[in-house]
Amino acid sequence: MIKRIIALILCTVPLLLSLGCASGGIPYEKKTFFAMNTLMDITIYGTDKELSEKLFTLCHDEITRQENLFSISIDGSDISKINKSSGNAVTVSKETANLIEKSKSLSKETDGAFDITVYPLVKLWGFYGANFSVPDEKEIRKTLPFIGYENIKLINSEITLNKNMGLDLGAIAKGYLGDALKEILIENGALSAIISLGGNITLVGEKHGGKPWSVAVRSPFSESEFICTLSVSGNKSVVTSGGYERFFEKDGKTYHHIIDTKTGEPALSDLASVTIIGEDGAVCDALSTALFVMGKEKALAFLKNRKELSYVLVTSGGDTIMSEDIS
Repeated sequence: MIKRIIALILCTVPLLLSLGCASGGIPYEKKTFFAMNTLMDITIYGTDKELSEKLFTLCHDEITRQENLFSISIDGSDISKINKSSGNAVTVSKETANLIEKSKSLSKETDGAFDITVYPLVKLWGFYGANFSVPDEKEIRKTLPFIGYENIKLINSEITLNKNMGLDLGAIAKGYLGDALKEILIENGALSAIISLGGNITLVGEKHGGKPWSVAVRSPFSESEFICTLSVSGNKSVVTSGGYERFFEKDGKTYHHIIDTKTGEPALSDLASVTIIGEDGAVCDALSTALFVMGKEKALAFLKNRKELSYVLVTSGGDTIMSEDIS
C-alpha cells in the first residue's frame, strides 16, 4: 500500500513579521489565491484599501497570466504545447523562451542538478495528480534517455524537444513569479509587502520604521519548530527546498519529489533543507533545488563562488550551516 503524505506547512514562514505588524497597529490588507498547485498570500502594509484592491487585482492578473504560460496541466499553455509536441518544433512566447534559456544556463552552471527536462521522471513517479508509484529499475533506465537540458533546442522563440521529452518549470516558476509580482507592487505604489508563494517568500520594501524583515525558517524535522530567524532587507527572496515538502511512503520507505536526473530517483542527499536568500527569486528557487540534489560538500563549494547569495543548509543529521553574513 502507498500512504500519501502531503506537507502543507510553508517552508519559510514570516511569522514573527506578520504578528509584529498586526500587533503594532499598522494597517494591512491580505489576499489569498490558489494557483500553480499552491496557496499564495500577498500582504500589503500601510496603504489604503482602494490602492490595495488595485494592487491585488494586478497581482491576480499576473498570476493567472503566468500560470497560463507555464502550467503543465492547462491545455494551450506554452509548456503543455511543448510537452505534447512529439518532437515537432513549437513557437512559444518570448517570455517563455527567455525563462527556458535562463533555466538552461542554470542547469549548465549546476551540472544538471537543476534540470527542467525532469518531467518524464516526475511523471513516472506519479507526483502529478498524486498517483504515486515506485518504478522498477527497468522503467527508470527506459526513461533516463529522455532527460537532459542539453537536448533543448531553442532558436529565438521556437523550441524543439526530442520525442518523449518534456519540461517542468516547477523548480523556477514560483521564483520568477515572485520577481514579477514584486515589480508590479513597486511600480504601482506599494512601499511594504510580503509575497508568499508556497515555500517562496519575496519581500517588498522595508518593514515599518525602515527595519529589516524577520523571516523564520522552519525545521525540516518538525512542523512546530524553527531553525532560525533571518533578518532580511527588502526586495529580496527567501526560498526553501527540502524532501519533506512533498512525499509519499510505500512499504515503510519514504520517497520525496526532488528527483536526481542522473539516477532517475529521489535525490539521496545528506541535506534535509536548503534556504537561499537573494535578489533574483528565480535563481534562488532553482538553486535551492539544485543544491539539495548536490548535497552538502558540493553545495558549499558552489556557494563559495556566489557571494551575492546568503544561505541556510540543514543536514539530514540536524546540523545547521549558515553563510557568514547571517551566522
